[in-house]
Amino acid sequence: MSNPIHISTRTHVLMNCLQVPHGAERFDERGDLTDPLVADSVRSLLRELALAVGSHERHREAVAA
Repeated sequence: MSNPIHISTRTHVLMNCLQVPHGAERFDERGDLTDPLVADSVRSLLRELALAVGSHERHREAVAA
């Protein structure tokens, strides 16, 4: 059983989590992700994180102005 991972960017918390059952079977011998569904989920989480970071930076710049 895997524990959910929550990514936080100070005030922003991404509540989505990525659980990878049988994780050892989802990577090849070089450590590259081989499962396309998990790869899509990782990309989605990274997009969400990038949006949250961008939002935080814009807020920080507005407050500093």
